[in-house]
Amino acid sequence: MRLGKLTSTQQTVLFVFTLLFGSFVIFSVGQIIRKNERAKRWAQLENVNKRAVNVFKNSLHNFSTLTAGLKSFVNNSEQTPGPDQIRNYLFEQFEELNIQDSLIISFIDTEGIFKYVFTRTQNDPAKLVGKSLYDIRRIPEGEDVMKWLDFPNLSIAEPVNLVEGWVGIPINFDITSNDEKIGIITAVISFKSLINDIYDTTVVKDYAFKFSTASGVTFDRERVDDGKQIFNERVDPESYKNFNIDPEEEFSSEVDVLGTKFIITSAFKKADAAAGWWIFFIYSWYVLLLTFLALILFQSYRYRRVNESLKSSNKIITSQKQDAEIQNTELEKLNSTKNRFFSIIAHDLKNPFSAIHSIIGLIKEHNLSPEESNAMIGNLSDITTRTQNLLENLLKWAQVQTGELEYQFNVIILSQLVEDIVQRMRFQAQAKNITINCDLEKDLVINADYEMFSTILKNLISNGLKYSQPNEGKIDITTRSENGQIQITVKDNGVGIAEEEKEILFNLDRGPSFQGTQGEKGTGLGLTLSKEFLRLHNGQIEVESIKGEGSTFTVIVPKADINSNKQEKN
Repeated sequence: MRLGKLTSTQQTVLFVFTLLFGSFVIFSVGQIIRKNERAKRWAQLENVNKRAVNVFKNSLHNFSTLTAGLKSFVNNSEQTPGPDQIRNYLFEQFEELNIQDSLIISFIDTEGIFKYVFTRTQNDPAKLVGKSLYDIRRIPEGEDVMKWLDFPNLSIAEPVNLVEGWVGIPINFDITSNDEKIGIITAVISFKSLINDIYDTTVVKDYAFKFSTASGVTFDRERVDDGKQIFNERVDPESYKNFNIDPEEEFSSEVDVLGTKFIITSAFKKADAAAGWWIFFIYSWYVLLLTFLALILFQSYRYRRVNESLKSSNKIITSQKQDAEIQNTELEKLNSTKNRFFSIIAHDLKNPFSAIHSIIGLIKEHNLSPEESNAMIGNLSDITTRTQNLLENLLKWAQVQTGELEYQFNVIILSQLVEDIVQRMRFQAQAKNITINCDLEKDLVINADYEMFSTILKNLISNGLKYSQPNEGKIDITTRSENGQIQITVKDNGVGIAEEEKEILFNLDRGPSFQGTQGEKGTGLGLTLSKEFLRLHNGQIEVESIKGEGSTFTVIVPKADINSNKQEKN
């Protein structure tokens, strides 16, 4: 189906359907893309988290192994080893375990006093020897220090901010002599040294990590957030707090080492841009599609408007063409009528006047007998009457065509009008010895112009006389009322009219009518004029005829109310 063939309503429905369906598809595709990208990112995040957990766990495991060896060395010695003996032992372990970063070893007696503290490179770097653990860790006064320093087995403590200025993870164990506890050794390793391998790869450049304990203490490579004193001003640029991360986008794993639970959380530093680009691309494509469809609909609308305008113009042109054709037809008809009019003047008036001139010449030049004179005068009277009728019809027809005919409608008693006309035409009837019979209903009235309606009836009776046989002719005139209309019938027993001639009987341009039974010439103007006059009276004329048996003309006009007002039309 072509889009241009759709109606405006159908195109609007199509556009709305495309909009709704496209929105549903775009939303569904977007959801699928988001779901797939989220699953992909989640899998990546899980892998990165597993790697971080493994690095931290392995590093912590190596440190705990070192510490376990140190505990065995100390507790199995006959005398409690001093700092130098422990340092020598640890140096050997450093090489085997490849520990390269900071490590602090502290010996604290049962009174909580630091007996010795050393690192790989120096003794007592923070000047803690001789100080009480109470001063460093702010243990409440009166508390039994052994309650805080009871580590029969290796035990990992939560990360702490060291006075040395870095974050350490302590592993503690008790020192005994002769089965009596004499203090604890704390081995503290830098948290940074445990996890640096996590950051030493470009794989994790897009990820952030959060480290915390089960108690809720969070820490990074530079600081522990436990509400206690921080001994340095450095900050970790990769700290989790530096990024605006949605908690729902985090992946966490738990690590349990020597009874202490650590939680390692991983997350992307930035929101998923790939899914956004895909969705942006799809929505852009969708907007372009809608724009393209809207342009097509707009062009279709413009095309329809132009097409409708062209159709309207074509209708106007067709109408003008039809009007022009009608006008041409009317002009041709008028031209034909004009030619017929001049033909009537040239021939039908010329011949009577020639006949009159010839008769007058005979009377003047010859001594005629009384009988001959009477015959000549009779012929002259007949020619004069017909010529007078012709001139009257020509004059009235010309007035109708030019719109100059003046007429006045009055209430007329129809029987009186018919009898008056018949009386005036008795002489013509007697000349051919034709009988005129009238069967008229009394008191029938019509609204009519007297002269105009007289012309109608006179033309019909004149035609009856013209085409009836002398001595045998008979004309019957009847009137009757039916259904608010009056019918006036003029019937003759003359020559009749052929069926094909009835179709053009009332057209002036049909040419001269047939001659009467005594050679009377006709113009056809009388019937044309009668039909035109009847139109002005809201009436009509009907004809029935059989060739050789006569003709019947019926005039039908509205019946008038005898009390109706007179109407004038000029």
